[in-house]
Amino acid sequence: MRRDMLILGLLLVLVGVALTIHSNTPMNNTTLTWEFVKTEASTLEISANFTAGDIVKLEIYPNHEWSEEPEVDDVPYPHIFVYVNVTSPRGDQSYYEVAYVSYRFYSAILKAPGGFSGEYGNETINSERAIVGKVMYDGLYLARIVGVIIPSGEPKAEALNLWKGTENIEITYPYRTELPIAIVAFVAGGGISIWGIKSGKHPIKGKRRSRTR
Repeated sequence: MRRDMLILGLLLVLVGVALTIHSNTPMNNTTLTWEFVKTEASTLEISANFTAGDIVKLEIYPNHEWSEEPEVDDVPYPHIFVYVNVTSPRGDQSYYEVAYVSYRFYSAILKAPGGFSGEYGNETINSERAIVGKVMYDGLYLARIVGVIIPSGEPKAEALNLWKGTENIEITYPYRTELPIAIVAFVAGGGISIWGIKSGKHPIKGKRRSRTR
């Protein structure tokens, strides 16, 4: 019994130590702050100079004269597909398929990476008509709409906007709620272990033999 209590106490101490370590595990949360670069109205293309490593957002505002396609299995709503090439200063091209549902941004899929890719190359921004990517070279980048399925009118977009992003890294400790549990487990385990050790040291009293002559 004393051995079992000692083992239980040691296990609780180990649990407390493990939870303490885990509760102090940091996590980096990255957010982006956007700086406006340029806008072009009623156009098919937009360009600007960037530096390698810059995070760039391209907003595409669709022309409301573009016809929507009927719903299909993959996209169960009336939608528009817009195809965009982003050309780097070295001539590399990143090819995007952008989908809109009811003229609202739905998704951007990177079909072929080029000089506009990296960790943000296939990221979508909720509720924004945007393609987000990280440029790989210094120089002029050109984004151009190269196709719109079933346009009923002018193929030009209503507007194209370019933004440059800055990463903001915040260190948080999301597991700090485990710390009180860790303290309780550590203290309880230590107490049980000490009790188990002390209870094992009690001397065993024997009967005294009576002397006879």
